[in-house]
Amino acid sequence: MQHVRLAGMLVLCLAGLLPVNSLAQPPGQAPGSSYVYIIPYVTTENNSRSNLGLNGYILDSIAKGPNPSANVLVQLYDPQGNLAGSGNYVVQPNQLIQVNNVISALGGTIGTGYLLISSDEPITAWASVIFNETNDPSIELAIDLQTRKPIAYVEGIARGEFLTRLLIQSSVKSGTFQSSLVVVNFSTSGGPFTIDTYDNNGGLLGSKTVTIGISGMYVDNDIRGSFPGSFGEIVITPGQGTSLRLVANSIVKSANGTGAFFPAFTLPKGEEISFAGIYEGTVTGTLMNGQIKLELHQERQMLYGLLTVVSGSFPTTTKTIPIYGQAADNEPAALQNGRVADTDSAGTIYSLRIIGEDLHVDRKELDGKLWFQDINGRSGVSDFSLTRSGSIF
Repeated sequence: MQHVRLAGMLVLCLAGLLPVNSLAQPPGQAPGSSYVYIIPYVTTENNSRSNLGLNGYILDSIAKGPNPSANVLVQLYDPQGNLAGSGNYVVQPNQLIQVNNVISALGGTIGTGYLLISSDEPITAWASVIFNETNDPSIELAIDLQTRKPIAYVEGIARGEFLTRLLIQSSVKSGTFQSSLVVVNFSTSGGPFTIDTYDNNGGLLGSKTVTIGISGMYVDNDIRGSFPGSFGEIVITPGQGTSLRLVANSIVKSANGTGAFFPAFTLPKGEEISFAGIYEGTVTGTLMNGQIKLELHQERQMLYGLLTVVSGSFPTTTKTIPIYGQAADNEPAALQNGRVADTDSAGTIYSLRIIGEDLHVDRKELDGKLWFQDINGRSGVSDFSLTRSGSIF
């Protein structure tokens, strides 16, 4: 059987065994904060106003104990990345603090900007952009900027160093409707990014490259203005070789001001492959030898599922083991379990890794190695050969 090197890999990202994203803190992050969020767009322009909501929800804290209050700093930045205002708030568990007309409440005199929110305890945040004439609101949720997330768990962020992209799922320029586009760069460096505009059949209508500065903001209130009568996706791609970290959203709005946000959706790299399904086959070795089944789920780059020992010898009585990892190319393929207590045998499984090495040309079979280690020093490596037997549901 002919083989090819696996292009869309399952990459281990657990317990320091492979590095997660090592990125500088966002510009302006408050000292002493452990949680950082961004709201990409607030405005007083186009007959609009913007309110901010802060919600406390954590009920226990290592640092503060039960029912901790969150000390929150909200910073307003203008489109050039300059600090334009700020305010401090204390949010209690299950409390909602609403800051009306947030730009002026923070001391800002700008028309449009974005909010960087730092907190010493977890919170959620949101903004409503309200059309003054009708009081119709458009709601946008804050994006979590925790910078050391494994790539698979990133939502709403494109990173140039990892070649991820952003998708605005729908935009329009037709009849009484039009769409905006807002892109914010929260990297400590600037650079170019590309905006690709598609029609509803997936045809590329146009592409343009924009340069954005450190902590800068790009706003186009009519992003499809060059393509009247069209609707479809927009894809935002950081420039090759940049370290841009971009967030984005879009408002689709009618002529009477009624609208709603489309938050950007993080896309994996174009080379990546889909894996979800059930795989069954053999594992051959001294410590592990028999039949196994792999049930693999996928959400974008995030992979997780269950490894089941169907028959044969295995160094633990635990026969169903949860596993997780992420899909990426040009890395050894790997899925890793968390620590699994096995009270009926020698001890805790310290490491179980599924290393996929080759994907058959017909993309139905996966070969690789299964690595095992426990806290008592037992370890072994077995070969596996799995065939995709069907879908999960």
